[in-house]
Amino acid sequence: MAARFDLLLAQLVCSRLCHDLAGLTGAIANGADLVAESPSGADAEALALIGQSARQANACIAFFRVAFGANAPAQTLADVVALSEGMLAGGQVRLAPPSGAAARVRLAPDSVRLVLVLVMVGAGSLPRGGTVHVDAAELAEGIGISLTAAGAGAAVKPELAAALAGSRAPETISPREVHALWAGILAGAMGRKVELATGEDMVRLAALLPRDRASL
Repeated sequence: MAARFDLLLAQLVCSRLCHDLAGLTGAIANGADLVAESPSGADAEALALIGQSARQANACIAFFRVAFGANAPAQTLADVVALSEGMLAGGQVRLAPPSGAAARVRLAPDSVRLVLVLVMVGAGSLPRGGTVHVDAAELAEGIGISLTAAGAGAAVKPELAAALAGSRAPETISPREVHALWAGILAGAMGRKVELATGEDMVRLAALLPRDRASL
């Protein structure tokens, strides 16, 4: 059963990553076609499209490599947010980076992965765009992390919330929801859980995470 779940999770993650990258690589291909069709062979608008799409594709790959890959490094919250900004560039959702002591909070590798995936959940809860505020605090019990997504119509669909809570059968989860499932798995592996709260045009995700042992 565990092996079957691992295979299903890998398939869902691969499908999600391919879907997210396909639009960017398609834009690069379209730009290349425009250049090829241009009489001068170098259309400025097409070249700009290629460059922008290539940069965003690279940013997404860097983000996905840490969020879903192995051997993620410990990082400060400011570093994690900077990595997320590249993935969201060009869209309707922007990040409000942490400041002061929160920016310097150091996260263990699994915590880094979890925060990155929660950024995906928060951004996905903003259908008309908005802002994701990321914050952290050193507490006696560990590292308190919160992400607040604010924007018109902000909401988390019940099926995605269930995936985050781990209360859905894996075979019922689609690639569109696998990041929420992955967030729940990451939190559970640390003996923690993600708290979800919603309000008018607002979604808040929070977790109490262990400290980075290397920084102790």
